[in-house]
Amino acid sequence: MIRREDKSYAIFSFEKIDRINIKNANKVKMKVLRAIVSPKITTVIIDLKGLEFMDTYAATVLVMLRKFAWKKKKKFLLKNLSPEFKEIIDLLKLEKDFHIIDG
Repeated sequence: MIRREDKSYAIFSFEKIDRINIKNANKVKMKVLRAIVSPKITTVIIDLKGLEFMDTYAATVLVMLRKFAWKKKKKFLLKNLSPEFKEIIDLLKLEKDFHIIDG
């Protein structure tokens, strides 16, 4: 996972990881939590471009991160969702939990 910062944004991308699952989701969680608690970061973007698989544990982690960001008054965005991930979010009725942006 790669973290980039631009002023008040922290962008996480998965250029070298094609799967988020129970084996690596906690590592992702800890890195994103550090950005959420950072006073200079106001927006956290999770760029899912290239991600091929996410298990239910990883989806739960994303929901938890989004809720924690909301409590800290931070924006939490998902970017570049594949049609499959959009379908999963719809099936799990999580569209209200996430702000999704393209490109």
